[in-house]
Parts: sequence; structure tokens; C-alpha cells
Amino acid sequence: MVLRLLAAGQEMGVRLTDLAASSGLNRATLHRILRVLVDEGAVEQDPQTRRYMIGPEVSLFGLARTARFPIRGPEDEARQVIAENGIRLQGYRLDGDAVAEQVRMARAQGFTYAPNGIVRGTRAVAVAVLDPAGHAIAAISIAGMANRLTAARLPQIVCLLQEQTASLRLLLSERARRRTGASRPSG
Repeated sequence: MVLRLLAAGQEMGVRLTDLAASSGLNRATLHRILRVLVDEGAVEQDPQTRRYMIGPEVSLFGLARTARFPIRGPEDEARQVIAENGIRLQGYRLDGDAVAEQVRMARAQGFTYAPNGIVRGTRAVAVAVLDPAGHAIAAISIAGMANRLTAARLPQIVCLLQEQTASLRLLLSERARRRTGASRPSG
């Protein structure tokens, strides 16, 4: 949860007081968690502003999980995930019905937009990355300051994200085609 909150702050970083307010953790506990994450390279603290941000080691975590955990999109699985995360959603002041509606809208629009990010003053937009069969396996998202990620810029940003996800889908298709071709017996 702490890493997600820090990711929303991007390069601007997030103050300890804002992290405490968003996470519901007390400052002492949060400070201990942050110290460990800083020691491990997962979090950095700007010496001038004292704000915390995602560290360089976090990107390695994502690379370590390549193609081992595909995210599926069927309705029943979405409902199950929402139900299993009910308590977590309450922590963000969300209910399952609202999340289910956001999922439905994201599928219909081809993207999702959060005008109120996890950290106050931020917004986010995401587009699903589809595998060659059309199943969602990941997403590309951008979170930014609300004054930079405006509704007026949304079409342009969504278009750029869709171009990137289309490129990824093409790469995945090519990789799958090579694997299938390589696994066929010759002769």
C-alpha cells in the first residue's frame, strides 16, 4: 500500500503526513516502514524536501515476474476480485458496486480515468495491455498532478497510451508466433 501511494506521487514525492493520512497508519509505524524501504532501495527520500518517492529497485520487481501471472478479465473473476478486496476497498472509501461500474466503463471506453487520485491533488489514467487472444494481462498507467492531467488532455494521453499498448500487443503476438513456430516439429 505504501509503495502504491508513493507511486502516485511520482517525481514530486509524497510528504510523510500525506502518506499517514492516505494510508491510515500512524506516523511512527509509517516512518519505520519507510526506513526499511529506503534501506532496501525501494524508496528514496529527497534530502531537501524530505518527500518520499519510489526508488530504483522497484522496477526490478516487475521484471522478475515476466509472464508468470496473467491478469484475466472475465466478469465472474472481476466480481470475485472485488469481493475478496472488500475491506481494502473500504480503506479507500470505495464500495464494490462502484468499482464494478468502473470496470464496466473501462471495458466500454477502452481506458479508465480517476479524476481523484490516491494522493490528494493527483489524477490517473490507465489502458489495458491485451495478449494476442484479447485478454488483459497488464496495464499502462499514468498518475500525475491534477493540473497536468486534465480532462482536456485526456484524449491525447489516452491515445498515446493506446499506441503503446498496441505496440506491446504486437510484440507479444510476434513472441507467441515465434514460440509456436519454434515448438513445431520439423520435417
